[in-house]
Amino acid sequence: MDGVARDKVTNYIAALFEFGETNPGRLMSMGLLYPTDLDETDQRPDEPRRLH
Repeated sequence: MDGVARDKVTNYIAALFEFGETNPGRLMSMGLLYPTDLDETDQRPDEPRRLH
């Protein structure tokens, strides 16, 4: 993972935490899934998605 992608994942996990997700396992899972959610235009949703 390059530095830019690492920064994006780090920021995403921080946003999840700010939105109230505190479970380390869920944060890890969502962080691992996040790169697959990025599209070619690199647009992110306004709010992090949540696992149900």
